[in-house]
Amino acid sequence: MVHEAQWVWVSGRFLTSDNVVARCHRAGHHRWAIETEFLIEKRHGDHFEQAYSYHWTNLKGWHYLMKLAIFSMSSPCGPSLDRL
Repeated sequence: MVHEAQWVWVSGRFLTSDNVVARCHRAGHHRWAIETEFLIEKRHGDHFEQAYSYHWTNLKGWHYLMKLAIFSMSSPCGPSLDRL
């Protein structure tokens, strides 16, 4: 079975033969960095669980709450409770 696909580039700037390779590489590296961050959050330390929802606002809220929890447990801010 042969699968053919047509890909479309959405950009505010024109692609030319001079800039297409550099722009594709930058976009690919950016996407790779995002995927690596998700992998780290889920598997290597933060242990995020998948939050299932069909509402984008709920998913963002869950993500921000988990980040806040991880941040507050990993780096104390303000004065130490021992000094109070």
